[in-house]
Amino acid sequence: RQARSPEGSDVVKDAAPISYSIPGAAAAIGVSKSTIWRLIADGQLETFKLGARTLILRTVLEQLVERLNHPQAA
Repeated sequence: RQARSPEGSDVVKDAAPISYSIPGAAAAIGVSKSTIWRLIADGQLETFKLGARTLILRTVLEQLVERLNHPQAA
């Protein structure tokens, strides 16, 4: 589905989010929230804060999955 933004450009409503919360990131890659927190603590997953929320960029999650699938490339 597409909708018009106030500026008049097309916006895809069902597009993948740019960033994920911890529960959203866990669901997106099929692991538990505890695993996400462990990856963060181990320095394998970069986060950023937006107010009180801890968020993870979609591209960071994609890079993590790629590294885990191809460990020799890391």
